[in-house]
Amino acid sequence: MVALKVLNLLLVAVLGLDNTKSADFMDELVDKMGEKLVDRALMMWQLHDADLDDATLAKTHADKGLGTHLPSRPALSIPLSPFAFPVSTVPLSQPMSQGKFGTSLARPLASVSSGTAAVAGPQKIASRASVVAAANPIAVMDTTMGTMKAELFLDKMPITVSSFVDLAKKGYFDGIHFHRVIPNFMDQFGCPFAKDANSPRAGTGGPDPGSTFENLATGETIARDGGGNIPDELIDETSNKPGTLSMANTGQPQSGGSQFFINVNDNKFLDWFDKSTPSKHPVFGKIVDNFELAVKISEVPTQSDRPKTPIKMNSIKIEGL
Repeated sequence: MVALKVLNLLLVAVLGLDNTKSADFMDELVDKMGEKLVDRALMMWQLHDADLDDATLAKTHADKGLGTHLPSRPALSIPLSPFAFPVSTVPLSQPMSQGKFGTSLARPLASVSSGTAAVAGPQKIASRASVVAAANPIAVMDTTMGTMKAELFLDKMPITVSSFVDLAKKGYFDGIHFHRVIPNFMDQFGCPFAKDANSPRAGTGGPDPGSTFENLATGETIARDGGGNIPDELIDETSNKPGTLSMANTGQPQSGGSQFFINVNDNKFLDWFDKSTPSKHPVFGKIVDNFELAVKISEVPTQSDRPKTPIKMNSIKIEGL
């Protein structure tokens, strides 16, 4: 918390705030950005305010794990958005996605078939009065069963979220049906073939090969590969807890495209950093309003995990960008 202490001194000495006002400002800043992001931003601000040449600055950035891509030197005013600085998105290996032969997202081990898995009560999920990171966008998902909202972790998963936002803004998800739902497990969605609720190809499709989107954190253009998949982004260790949005995939590297699922149970065995199974499904968001709807969707009557009465996504709208 050295950087935060430095900020406190600046607020008192440079801006003339008294200690009470400075403390209030610090609390608000941490509430909006999170302690780690504030520390990161201020560390970078301090480095850029120092009289260092570019070569020394780049080396210091790398030594401190802040990346080697240099942002423009900020003015004295401290930026309140974590996206004023580049976010390191070096993938370790890629999240899983849909493929030509369907997805590899397996049912949870004996818990589902035995009926012993207990879904966390909706009261345990942030619902109507959730606190959302100030910089993160919100996805408003309007379905034929109701509407729910999800925070998208742009601050933690910039590539995955940027791809999702790109597709949503282009209307890609509009009219697609949930093609696989399992009680006490998850709701799966996002295959373009599922615009036909009874398509035998549902679960095998993705975005157009070679299509591009903007990384909203860095401004760079990213191209999906020949299968329409995005680069793996296994960098954040948010677990597959109830209410989280996670990438679906085939189990192979670089196979995540447009399909995702909403967890309605604690499915930590799907975490990319959990070594108990080969599954690698990175979380990129969470339901912040009406998690109860996700649970209801998972519990509808199905045939081969497909809802007997089709559940359509009317639209996904993005707020906050």
